[in-house]
Amino acid sequence: MTDTDDTPGQRFLRRLYRAEKDNGAQWAALHSWQPITPNPEVIAVTADAPDQLWPYWAVVGKMAARYGGLRGGKAPLGAAMRRVGRDGAFGPNNPAATRLMRSLVDADTIDDLDRALAGIVGALRRDDIALNWSDLVDTVTAWAQPHSRDRAREYWARTFYTHTPAPAGH
Repeated sequence: MTDTDDTPGQRFLRRLYRAEKDNGAQWAALHSWQPITPNPEVIAVTADAPDQLWPYWAVVGKMAARYGGLRGGKAPLGAAMRRVGRDGAFGPNNPAATRLMRSLVDADTIDDLDRALAGIVGALRRDDIALNWSDLVDTVTAWAQPHSRDRAREYWARTFYTHTPAPAGH
C-alpha cells in the first residue's frame, strides 16, 4: 500500500491482519463478539474507526474471524455470492443464495447486519469463495450511515445480479 492508501479503513484491515496472524485474544474476541458489546480486544482492533463506526467494523472483523482469515479476492460481496451454489444453480439462480442476499439487503439494524453477514460468510467459506475485504469495509461503512444505507443495499444487490456498479463508498 502507498501513503495514499492509508485510510482509516486500510489501517483497520492491517490491524485485523495482525490480529489474525497473532491468533490470540483479539482474534478470539472477534470470533465471538456480539454487536455493540464493549470488549477491549475488539476495540483495540477497531481503534482507527470513527467513534460511531467501530461496531460496524467489528462486525466485519467478526466475519473475517468466522471466515477463517483475510484470504482476499477481488470480488465484492455480491459478486462473490454469485458463485455460491451447487448443481448448476449459482447466485441468483440458487434459492439459498438469493435468501442470504435478501436478508442482507433487508437488514435494518446492526444485529440484522451481523446475522445476514454471518450467513453469507458461512456460504462463502463453505464454497471456498474469496471476498474483497476492503470493499466490504467500505460498503459496511456506507451502510452504517443512514444517508447512504440504501446506496450500500443497492450496491450489494446489483453486484449480486449484475456485477457492474461502481462501489457504494465512492
